[in-house]
Amino acid sequence: MKFTHAPSEYPVTIGMHLDRNQLRFYVTNSVDAEAEQGLRAMIRKLLTEETKELFIKQLESSGEGRGSGSGLGYLTMINDYGAELAWKLEPHEGDSRVTKVTTLVKLPI
Repeated sequence: MKFTHAPSEYPVTIGMHLDRNQLRFYVTNSVDAEAEQGLRAMIRKLLTEETKELFIKQLESSGEGRGSGSGLGYLTMINDYGAELAWKLEPHEGDSRVTKVTTLVKLPI
């Protein structure tokens, strides 16, 4: 959720909703094309690989200095807190070089 395209100066918005059984966080920000590709690759890994094994691999990569954009925050939320994550990527209105990204994190209560 820390990704943002600073040069565009689009705001980062954060929302939170509390229901009886879950807490939902929404974060909307913007990314450039390069960051979008990295984010999409990370999302594919999170959706297709075993998250506990992926966590160990990412820890090892980070320890070796190869951990940039590692997804450890997402993996920690999934593995340690039972979070469910979802993303919505869409073109930013009026700016073709920027993609608007909304991340949803649902945490059980």
